[in-house]
Amino acid sequence: PLRAIVSQLLEYGKIFQDQSFIDPLMNSTEAFTLPDQVKVATLQIYDFLCKRVHEWEGNLSSALKNQPTLLLPLGFVCPARVAFDCNVDCAPLLHGFPEELEEYKDLFRKIGVRQSFSRSDYLS
Repeated sequence: PLRAIVSQLLEYGKIFQDQSFIDPLMNSTEAFTLPDQVKVATLQIYDFLCKRVHEWEGNLSSALKNQPTLLLPLGFVCPARVAFDCNVDCAPLLHGFPEELEEYKDLFRKIGVRQSFSRSDYLS
């Protein structure tokens, strides 16, 4: 079941990826609202993954790190583009970790959310 759950999360990420990253000229007021069912299902997936983290294979973390699997208000983003300590708004390229997902901090640390961004992150 772990692979099936991860596949569902990856599919949500593909369908509901943060569109402002794909089209930076998009007006944020034009952004779509994620369906409530997707938000609820995603939080259930995060709960499941937290409970099953001991079953993970090493390549599972790296697969999730580079895919839009972290739920933000405007859609899913790659955990590698998110930091826990982010004092500057650099969206759509870099994001701060949302307070609403605080209980999943350990999960997201495992799949690539960093403590803070480096200078090179801001320059690239």
